[in-house]
Amino acid sequence: MIVPLTVACVFFMQALDSLILATALPAIASSLHEDPIRLNLAITSYMVSQAVFVSASGWLTDRFGGRRVFLAAIVIFTSGSIACGLSQNIDQLVLSRIVQGMGGAIMGPVGQLIVLRSMPKAQMLRAMNYIFMPGMLGPVLGAPLGGFIVTYASWRWIFFVNVPVGIVALCLAFVYIHETETRDAGPLDWRGFALAAIGVSMLMFGFENLGRDLLSPIIVATIFVIGIIGVLLLVRHSHRHPRPLLDMSIPKLHTWRIANFGSWPFRIGMGAHILLMPMMLQIGFGLSAFASGSITFASAFGMLFMRSISTPIMRRFGFRNVLMGASIIGSLLCMIPVIFTPTTSHVFIAFCLLIIGLARSLFIAGFGALRYADVPNERMSAATTLTAMVDQLAISSGVAIGALLLHLTFLWRGDAMLGTADFYPVFVIVSIVSILGTFCFLPLSPHAGANVSGHRQSASETQPTTE
Repeated sequence: MIVPLTVACVFFMQALDSLILATALPAIASSLHEDPIRLNLAITSYMVSQAVFVSASGWLTDRFGGRRVFLAAIVIFTSGSIACGLSQNIDQLVLSRIVQGMGGAIMGPVGQLIVLRSMPKAQMLRAMNYIFMPGMLGPVLGAPLGGFIVTYASWRWIFFVNVPVGIVALCLAFVYIHETETRDAGPLDWRGFALAAIGVSMLMFGFENLGRDLLSPIIVATIFVIGIIGVLLLVRHSHRHPRPLLDMSIPKLHTWRIANFGSWPFRIGMGAHILLMPMMLQIGFGLSAFASGSITFASAFGMLFMRSISTPIMRRFGFRNVLMGASIIGSLLCMIPVIFTPTTSHVFIAFCLLIIGLARSLFIAGFGALRYADVPNERMSAATTLTAMVDQLAISSGVAIGALLLHLTFLWRGDAMLGTADFYPVFVIVSIVSILGTFCFLPLSPHAGANVSGHRQSASETQPTTE
């Protein structure tokens, strides 16, 4: 499992980097003598850079080989991190974040592709557990680690902490990852690349500005319209091009489609919860960023524990039953914060978050492996590229919808300042949205993805998992 652990290092860097920066923005703004709102460009530039370059990850892997591209992406991301830490003004920081985003856009999907091509289907679930766990821990660790660094050290260490992780990942990849077979990728589909870059980046930029009052509603709506048009043109172009950058036949795979799009409501609730919980603890309860992060860190223990038992659970109950059960339980649990008050025991809050972490980890492990269950090996590069784009939009939409709902409840109540009561309706709404996703898994066969989970059935019950 050295290869999955190596890839896990890069997922950890990416997940930690984004969340830890959000915590430190005020300190960075003060150091660079910039407006914190304007400095939000450091987050947006990274996000847009990822959206622009992620669509080319599959083509680059087929053309140059997974090992070469993966090593190059780690070098680019780590170099961008060093440049961020050395930045003396906002222009240098934004440019460095663009470089980081370029490396991150390629690093994640290519690393995943290397693992998927090197593992038999029967070991995929275990391998995906190793890969996704650091990605789940990153958001949990971001707040406490960011608060600690800002409080006791320079903000520049927020970026420098990536360097040792990047070096370790680079060394492990150099030694243990073997070159994947190159394929006849043909010339790069530049029109598809441009349409993907415009469509996905505009949608992500639109999500980033929902509920923030940084741009007028008309401008945000225009950005979404441009993004939607870009995606529709991309789909049309991909169906007509003889060798498109993005293979739009991948969504025809039943398990891929349901795992990616059926999980979207739950991921909206999860993304919103990750945003809202620390905010409520800090703004509503008056806790410091470090204290808040120390409480929310409890969910990491639930995630870690579930990683050790998720494979036997999948084998016993199958993907369909596990995803539906985890979706229902996790969604209902995300409503628990409505009973929290400033006087609620921190131990009790931490315990509830630990249980939420259990359900969240089980769900992510399930849909993360199911979506590749029926993808043939020769189409893995196309599947990982398309999956990475869906993941970016799903994560962005969850955070954005949480921010928008919080903004709307604040306006509805008409208070001068954001308070604890503004968070309660949002937790209820996102939990309801999240639980609606349970119905998306009903069309799955009870034994869908059995080649990955090990869940078996009698011959008379066999149903196809692809269309």
